[in-house]
Amino acid sequence: MGVLQAQEIEPDVSVLERPRPEVDPLNIRVGSLIVAPRIDFRATYNDNIFATESDKEGDFIRTIAPSVSVSTDWARHGLSFSAQAADSQYAENESEDTTSYGADLEGVLDVTNESRLFGGIAYEHRFEERGAPDEQDTAEPTEITALALSVGGIQQFSRFAVRVNGAVDSIDYGNVRAADGSFINNDERDYTSYGVATRVGYRVLPGVQPFLEVGYNMRRHDDAPSRDSDGYRARVGTTLDFTGVTPGSPGNFTGEVFLGFFRQRYDDPDLRDPSGLDLGAAVLWNVTGLTSIRLLAERAVAESRREDISSFVQTTYGASVEHELLRNVLLEGVVAFSTNEFQGGGDLDQNDLSLGLQGLYLVNRNLTLGLAYQYRQSAAEQENEDFAANAITAFLRLQF
Repeated sequence: MGVLQAQEIEPDVSVLERPRPEVDPLNIRVGSLIVAPRIDFRATYNDNIFATESDKEGDFIRTIAPSVSVSTDWARHGLSFSAQAADSQYAENESEDTTSYGADLEGVLDVTNESRLFGGIAYEHRFEERGAPDEQDTAEPTEITALALSVGGIQQFSRFAVRVNGAVDSIDYGNVRAADGSFINNDERDYTSYGVATRVGYRVLPGVQPFLEVGYNMRRHDDAPSRDSDGYRARVGTTLDFTGVTPGSPGNFTGEVFLGFFRQRYDDPDLRDPSGLDLGAAVLWNVTGLTSIRLLAERAVAESRREDISSFVQTTYGASVEHELLRNVLLEGVVAFSTNEFQGGGDLDQNDLSLGLQGLYLVNRNLTLGLAYQYRQSAAEQENEDFAANAITAFLRLQF
């Protein structure tokens, strides 16, 4: 969950995130609260909206996406709230119209200078993406409702640091019509995950803190108890924080990397238990004062809807480059590659590639113009499951 991840790494500031007092919105101050409203208007053309190998269909999509964030500026402790929505309407394929929305609340309590508590709650109503590894052949996108709770604490003992956190995530898939008009009951896909993790770190050098982390999770399906599972992971890694004196200055390097082992064991003996190398990285490098590079690697076990498949192991590698061409003209390039290894019989594995380019023109404090391009490609072992799609988006952002 994002609430926990936000506490794991105290990131430096990248080029896109860097304050720009001359063009940043002033926001709205209410006492000690800072309110930041925003609304995006996007126009997109996608040449393969159904993510199919043949008989591709393109369409124009109009999206209106309002959002608001509220945060405190207290000297100690912290509280933040955000809410967002996105209404997408297709010009010719009304069955693909979606309205997603969500909200989250996060808080940090500074108990002492050496200890703090944190937690959060998040709710999201979204839709399964066309071309997703476990997507079904449906007449309209499948609704997904997610609720996540987290709580944890960090205690510093001189060079030692101990962090304990727990999380509960509930995922509910809505029932949907199949492409042939039949009814798909998705109740067996619904599940709740309970997880707890403990990390112990030791600072050996300024900016270098090796750590050992162990975690345990339980996944429970109300309507498919045979798919219940228990899992664990063990990781060895280090945090990195070479920020120097001035955050955002050239050469700053922050993040964490780790290696480990994971296993998920299912109650049904006929379902394969995924296990193997666990890996992860989240690194930000400010190469110069104008260019930032992010590197990402992660591995996760995702539940599968397929009858003889327990899950699929998704491994993702990604990188992005942010560059300040002018003070108010920003560029970003992103590449991500993922492998989806299905645990069970059949040739179902799928490799996905995503490329993205984005340009932002910060006109003034209240107006930003942008142009973005995305390329998606999927190569699947299953016949007729390959696809490629191109999308170009122009957007206008109003913020206050």
